Amino acid sequence: MFSYRKEIDGLRAIAIIPVIFFHAGFQGFSGGFVGVDIFFVISGYLISSIIFKEHIAGTFTLKNFYERRARRILPALFLVSFASIPLAFAWMTPADMLDFSESLVAVPLFASNFLFYMESGYFDAAMEVKPLFHTWSLGVEEQFYMLFPLLMIYFWKHKPKNINKIIIILFLCSIILSELTVHIDRMFAFFMLPTRIWELSLGISIALLELYNKTPKYSKATKNIISALGLILISGSIYFFDDKSPVPGLYALVPTIGASLIILFSNSILMGSIIGNRLFVGIGLISYSAYLWHQPLFAFLRIYRFGDIKFGQLASGVLITFILAFITWKFIEKPFRDRSNINYKTLLISLITAGALLVSIGVTGIATNGFEKIYELRLTPQEQAFFKNAKEIAELRNRDSSEDSYPNCYLSYSESDEFYLKFSNCINTHGPATILMGDSHMFNVKKALNHTNKFSFIVTVNGYHCHPYHKYEKESISKCNFDDISIFLRKQSHNIDFLLYNQLGSYFLMDEDKDTLNHKSVSYVSTHDMSVSRERISNILKYFDEISQNIPVIWLASWIEPRYSMNNPRKVARYGIDTLDYIPNVINMFDQVDQEIDQQISSHNNNIKYIKLYDRDTKKNFISIIENDCVAFNDKDHLSRCGEKIAGPIFSKKINDALLNIPQATP
Repeated sequence: MFSYRKEIDGLRAIAIIPVIFFHAGFQGFSGGFVGVDIFFVISGYLISSIIFKEHIAGTFTLKNFYERRARRILPALFLVSFASIPLAFAWMTPADMLDFSESLVAVPLFASNFLFYMESGYFDAAMEVKPLFHTWSLGVEEQFYMLFPLLMIYFWKHKPKNINKIIIILFLCSIILSELTVHIDRMFAFFMLPTRIWELSLGISIALLELYNKTPKYSKATKNIISALGLILISGSIYFFDDKSPVPGLYALVPTIGASLIILFSNSILMGSIIGNRLFVGIGLISYSAYLWHQPLFAFLRIYRFGDIKFGQLASGVLITFILAFITWKFIEKPFRDRSNINYKTLLISLITAGALLVSIGVTGIATNGFEKIYELRLTPQEQAFFKNAKEIAELRNRDSSEDSYPNCYLSYSESDEFYLKFSNCINTHGPATILMGDSHMFNVKKALNHTNKFSFIVTVNGYHCHPYHKYEKESISKCNFDDISIFLRKQSHNIDFLLYNQLGSYFLMDEDKDTLNHKSVSYVSTHDMSVSRERISNILKYFDEISQNIPVIWLASWIEPRYSMNNPRKVARYGIDTLDYIPNVINMFDQVDQEIDQQISSHNNNIKYIKLYDRDTKKNFISIIENDCVAFNDKDHLSRCGEKIAGPIFSKKINDALLNIPQATP
């Protein structure tokens, strides 16, 4: 009963490899995150087996249990945390360093799952550059094992016959909660203990079956088939699951039942030879250290390369992960787990000191806004301008957009009585309205026009992806109701001066897989051509065709995008701040968009005026990336505050010129 089984270490290898490959972004491992679910089952089985074995022998104590967990978990965890600190100082911006500092506080307190639940989702891109993000699972495990032994002590003493029942109740309550929550707040279900207990309970249930000698007895052939089925279930979930799969709800039963079947029946000849081989067992032995190292390595690689990383670099990261894992297992894990090598007093002093130091560094980072002053000292004068821009971006992101200051008659369209009342009052005060329609770039235009003090009555018609071409697509992602907008514009045409449309230009440029420029790296757009989506342009004109019969419609060109991450001064410096300019290939792409829109407007004879922002003859854009001491953009495509101030008068003049030349619409 409860003897060492090499197949369990082999199962650890099956769990860790897909997790690492998933975080590396390798094809075929879209569901590799289920490796964590498998680890929960294994952990539940192994830890409860030890507790049950010691209880029977009369040697179980809370002190020994928690000491053993500390020896197993903390030394390697603290090593990786400390190793991450110098790299964070070297390559992170203060905003990122602030997040990292918070994680340094959370790690020793086993509260990472709470922190990362509040910060971002598991499948968000931001996760990829958080070095200690993966410690959320350790938080879940250790929170459970703070409570589980206490629960067992109580039932052993008062109701020993009810242990089976309480584990079943925990399993059922947790999996029901998990299934309900995963559809309401998926990240709560993903990160929190109550919705993960059922996975640990599966492992505990297997340990109970062994404890009472009730493990199903089957022939070797049947065991081979069942354990092979378990491997198929795990493999299928790794390959077929993705970031849309509702895990850890009922879907997670697929890999966890697969793991349970392997634990129950992997002592068969077939499975013993497959996952009990020396390679898998070796990987399984170092799996904990591999888990600890892989995320910081990938995160810092992405930070250092600014996300522009190649397959070979990620493959090297995987190799380095296992090299560091072996070293850590041999020189940290094994020595600390050996009580004869490191006694309890030395262990306690070492861990308390290390944990306190991590918390102290983290608290200092939080108090200094991510060691902001230290970061600034390393910047050149040119980089300082970009850092100022980066701080502005962080401020804007942390501020409610409702705090922006606009005149009283800058309204947001909605089909509400309140809107129409304000609309009517503003007409009486200012006359006809100016309509602004589009996406987040339209907000740049709105702020820019506000700086001119020439537009007193503006109505914004906006929403997520408020691009009229979505009206004609079968699966629209837009949040705008284009039919309602058309009705509003038609009914109120006599109260509208003109409509101005603007949107992110990247959505007009696509590769052969229909992926847009918006998702491409600087290195990609510098060397690859993309085609103009004629259909999207045509559908926008189709939508505005009828509207333009009653209201002057002006299409303000999508400005050429820098495509650099303007919120990271050290990244921009990589491209040469002194000579930073628009990427020639991107200029050519946007010039093609201009030509396509011009051609389609001319051929369709629409009552629409198109305003270009790029002068093809002089090869000048309406604004430079850097204007004196102003960094004109605050990310890859949005105007900064000072950029908006510069753009305002330019937009205003171009709009007035267009109104003089546009055909008079008929109300």
